[in-house]
Amino acid sequence: MFVGLPALLRFVPTSMINLPHREYWLSPQKRQETFDRIAGYIAGFGVLTLSMLLTVIQFTIEANMDGTQRLPTPWFLVVLPGYIAAVVVWLVVFFSAFRVRASA
Repeated sequence: MFVGLPALLRFVPTSMINLPHREYWLSPQKRQETFDRIAGYIAGFGVLTLSMLLTVIQFTIEANMDGTQRLPTPWFLVVLPGYIAAVVVWLVVFFSAFRVRASA
């Protein structure tokens, strides 16, 4: 998903892409650069999400191996809010990257 989405996004009509200042960023002279930047942000989001999923998988394996069959709640209370906070930061960075500055 994180690899295929940026490739497919290039074929989506501009009117269907929800991006701040869409007309500016998807103009013919900026279009390629914009899609390259979006691909980088999606890759970063993919790393973030896969890291969280791998952590949960590791917790599950450990819970099954030690016989408790319980996920470590204290660690979950760190991992899940940490992931949510990282997604919020990612969103702020993503949307601020596509602001139109006065000098642009």
